[in-house]
Amino acid sequence: MAENILTFCTAEIPPELISQFIKHSQRTQESAKIWSVVRTPTSHPLGKRTRTTISPFRTGFLDASLSTLSEFVTSAPQTDGYHFSRNTFAVLDARSIEDGTVVLWSRLDSMPMEAVERGGWDEGKKTTEWKDYRVEFRKACWVVGVLQTTPGLFGEIVEKGQGTSVDGDGVLNVDTPMKECDLEEDDVSTDEESL
Repeated sequence: MAENILTFCTAEIPPELISQFIKHSQRTQESAKIWSVVRTPTSHPLGKRTRTTISPFRTGFLDASLSTLSEFVTSAPQTDGYHFSRNTFAVLDARSIEDGTVVLWSRLDSMPMEAVERGGWDEGKKTTEWKDYRVEFRKACWVVGVLQTTPGLFGEIVEKGQGTSVDGDGVLNVDTPMKECDLEEDDVSTDEESL
């Protein structure tokens, strides 16, 4: 994964929980350090990887809606050296504090079949849909990897229940290949230090 994933807090999330999310999400095979916590709408630079030692902050996205977050992700300027996905983002919300889950949002662009049959892709007829997946912290990085490479296919697999299920609490359960080691080593540098 070359792009980092913008991560928003729509509730006041303790820094320790954000650190736990970052560490636990890297327990799957082929996971990477991809999370970029956006503290406020004016945070800069966007896309910079967040370290596991985080200073307390007040979120600038308290109770932010999907439309607010998706507009931010798709229109915010990219910064040299810190590239972030415009198709996937993560949300730590009030429920994350209770059950250790994160909501992953994935953008799906599609075209009506009649437009495709008449000549292919037409930007004017494109439709955009954002799909959400609530997953456990430890599976988040793996799910993002799949969403980044095959978002439409992943959605179909989830809808058909092939190797996945959604529990009674709305959490997506998916088989993920886990690393043999328990956790990534702590990144003791602070989030404010440069890479």
